[in-house]
Parts: sequence; C-alpha cells; structure tokens
Amino acid sequence: MPLLIDQRHLLFEMKNMKKALALLIFIIILSTACGSESDALHKLVEDYTQSVNRLDLNLAQSIWSQIDDVSFIYPRGHQKGWEEIRQSFYLGAMSNFSKRDLRIKNLSIRLIDENSAWGDFYWDFSAIFKDGKRIKTEGRETQIWKKEEGSWKIVHVHYSAMPVTGEREGF
Repeated sequence: MPLLIDQRHLLFEMKNMKKALALLIFIIILSTACGSESDALHKLVEDYTQSVNRLDLNLAQSIWSQIDDVSFIYPRGHQKGWEEIRQSFYLGAMSNFSKRDLRIKNLSIRLIDENSAWGDFYWDFSAIFKDGKRIKTEGRETQIWKKEEGSWKIVHVHYSAMPVTGEREGF
C-alpha cells in the first residue's frame, strides 16, 4: 500500500523531531558539563578567598598547583613556585594582619578547554594590622587555572589596585 502524502510528511516531521531532540540532548549535556566546571571554579575562588581570610596554609596548598612555574604578581612582589608564594604572600604579607576579610565580586569565568580556564574579578579587602590599625583596599585580579588529576588548581594570580584616571596618573 503506497504512503499517502500526509504519511510521508509525518515521517519527514518525525525524522526532524528526532534530530532536534538529539541536538537538545547534546546541548543539555554540554551545558551541564560547562556548568559543573564553572561551579568547581567558583568553589576554587571561594577556597582561595578563605585561604586568605583564615590564613589557612593547608587550604592554600591544596588549591595552588605545586608545579615549579606557578606565579603570583601583586604590588609587593612577583613570586614563582608554591614555596615562594607561601613565604612571601601568605606568611609574609598576609601574616601582618590579625584579621583579614577578602570579598570577591563580579567573578567572570572563561573555559579555554577541558583542562584550562581563567577568570577575573574585583575585590574588597579589609584587615586589621596586628597593632590594631585598620586598612581597606580594593582592586582587581586575574587568575589562571589548570586541571590536574581531575581537580582545578591555581597556576597564576595577578592582582592590582583599581585603575587611576587622573591627569598624569596610571602610566
């Protein structure tokens, strides 16, 4: 029995629906994978913040890559390797304070591929020196992350103060 025109049209539509459904499933799987990576990177930045606020060297060591060429650039220096970062930033600069409160805002994450990503954000930092004096600074930061053995790690940080726009500033 030959197919009627309506039946052919129906078969054509069903094939298109199957293709559309397959595409939809692919998009959902892709967005779920990207979402979980983004969630993991948000958690990494949250852990970084807590490592500073609590001066938690164990947490810091767990989130920083231990490869030799990790780096950290900030107004007080440029460290290379976890041990230099640990000594200069955590045990040096951050240990000057009895209390630290680093707050991240406007975090933007960009996946480069399945094993590398980068992000940038603004931050506010309030702290109390050990002598009781207070400090408040704000700035911006870029971080580069690499996945190692299934876990995201920090491989580079660069932070600086907020931009200046006055005449003869910022050169």
